[in-house]
Amino acid sequence: MKKLIILFLMIFSILNADDTKYPFWGIVGYSSDIVGDSANTIAIRYGQQNKDWRTSFTLETKQGDYQLFTIGIDRTIMHSLATTKLRIYAGVRVGAITQDDLNGDTNIGYGYGGAVGLMYYISDTLDFDIGYRYLKVTDLVEVDDIKGVSIGLHYFF
Repeated sequence: MKKLIILFLMIFSILNADDTKYPFWGIVGYSSDIVGDSANTIAIRYGQQNKDWRTSFTLETKQGDYQLFTIGIDRTIMHSLATTKLRIYAGVRVGAITQDDLNGDTNIGYGYGGAVGLMYYISDTLDFDIGYRYLKVTDLVEVDDIKGVSIGLHYFF
């Protein structure tokens, strides 16, 4: 996992070497399908973005036996023709998922996948984000994937 984090940080640094970065904090609500059950969670997110790229670290609150931490890199794939405030993005996600079993032990699995969504800039310091994610999960007994929608609000500082 440490190698993946270092790789993502290196890629982000190279891709954005000469562009202005805007750091942000956000709050995200997820409605996800985990093992056939709907799980609603709240997450905190920290990241940086520029005109074309966004990198983020997201930690979700614990839902039942599961908790998820993800790293995401998104690329703006289309700017709105009518307004510069609306953008469509696609990106990749990697993460770690913890699962508490019946014996009280914590198992760790890993996820990888993608996300798509819309960003709308409410002001120079706020944006609204709605998206969909899919993560393929490994190393957990009953979890094959996590998928669902998200709604987020980010504050740029």
